[in-house]
Amino acid sequence: MKKVSILKIKLMRAAMTLALMVTCATAWAQNGNWSEYKATAFSSSSGTTINITSPAELALLAHNVSIETDYSGYTINLTTDLDMSAHYWDTPIGKFSSNHGGYNSFRGTFNGGNHTISGIINNNSTSNYQGLFGYVGKTTTQVLSVI
Repeated sequence: MKKVSILKIKLMRAAMTLALMVTCATAWAQNGNWSEYKATAFSSSSGTTINITSPAELALLAHNVSIETDYSGYTINLTTDLDMSAHYWDTPIGKFSSNHGGYNSFRGTFNGGNHTISGIINNNSTSNYQGLFGYVGKTTTQVLSVI
């Protein structure tokens, strides 16, 4: 009887250890910032139309706006649902930047195509201009869900 109880205790310890490892692995999966994992180019663009096909491409859009590309006259199409939870969203689309002389706003058309952007977690609580869009100028945002 005592051997069965010891076996149960060992199995429970193993299960708890495994559960803790899974929990820690999930927490560690959200490391770094999207600015560190941005794409190097948009995979699909033509003239003044850019298709966003991945979280890394959305991070590239945010980065480009932060360094003074406002996309005025461009249409940005979201072509799929995006889960942004893998990394922290540290660079909103448009923000104040003292490095680049002031406000960098997004001025294009963002067409969400009835898609959803989810899992945005901001890790910068001391800055203004946070969220998916931090600062926009004359812009149009269409059919987009952000959850």
